[in-house]
Amino acid sequence: MTKSETMAAAGEPGLLAAENRPQAPQSAASRTVTRVDLAEAVYRCVGLSRKESALLVQAVLDELADALIDGESVKLSSFGRFVVREKPERVGRNPKTGISVPITQRRVLSFKPSSVLKARINGHAVVPGKIQRIDNFAMRGESRLALSRNARASTGPGPAIEPFVRSS
Repeated sequence: MTKSETMAAAGEPGLLAAENRPQAPQSAASRTVTRVDLAEAVYRCVGLSRKESALLVQAVLDELADALIDGESVKLSSFGRFVVREKPERVGRNPKTGISVPITQRRVLSFKPSSVLKARINGHAVVPGKIQRIDNFAMRGESRLALSRNARASTGPGPAIEPFVRSS
């Protein structure tokens, strides 16, 4: 099943035109993990069909969005917390002209990463009570998602061996 078929199964119209547009090659540092990548990871790890995987990812994202729209914060253990904050109306200033401009009240979304995620981003192993530096894990043109897929392919079925190990 192609990427557009997967997204069409998830009820996302209008992706065919965007998919046919030529894209510049991306380096590993600028690669973005998309909804399709998440659905593909669920497909490979869990064993659901691609359509079911796309629907599952969409359901999870809808649930997160609904909670945030209702003003609730969303906490994902060992990942981080999404928080909706209320910002009051205030007077701002146009830096070019110096004219005062009213800024209306609004709600903003912020993300606060967990200490575990921060440590993993910086290449530290997470051990209860302390964080240790581990050897640099070179991505060399592949995303971590692709690396875990490759590890699974080489080790057979079952969970991939992750480069960051959390001991109990």
